[in-house]
Amino acid sequence: MLETFKPNDPISTADIATIEAHLERTLSDLWPQIRTHKPDRIIGSSGSFETLHDVCASRFEHPLLLPEQTNSRIYLHELSICSKQLLKSSTVERVTIPGMLPMRADTMHLSTLEINFLLNKSGIKTLLLSMYALKEGVLFSMNKEHEPWQTSLL
Repeated sequence: MLETFKPNDPISTADIATIEAHLERTLSDLWPQIRTHKPDRIIGSSGSFETLHDVCASRFEHPLLLPEQTNSRIYLHELSICSKQLLKSSTVERVTIPGMLPMRADTMHLSTLEINFLLNKSGIKTLLLSMYALKEGVLFSMNKEHEPWQTSLL
């Protein structure tokens, strides 16, 4: 999103509208699936979700993620407040936000924008975090000893 849209820093209202229109078009096949299957949660995988968790945890004085932790939850009312801060701040300002990984400061506002768009458009009210990345999921699914439905991630 950063390279494609080159948004202002901090991001402008016009930039947000442009990116949301792009997400609406790009994810058009997803909306009928959501209406059909009615998922009740979004599970974010590693990376930006971990940073978003720690930004919210720092702001609301919850424990940060621990190295041995495999999952957590991001509360939507807290996400709403943290999102506003991330979207109105510049990259330089985001670096100083407690819980922010410096390597994510240049794109964290875009990740937040995408997450909020999906939550708002889908109506899903639960946001969970898996510390496992997609590569671990692929490796797990390749293991013939386990069927995906035999293990509960969260």
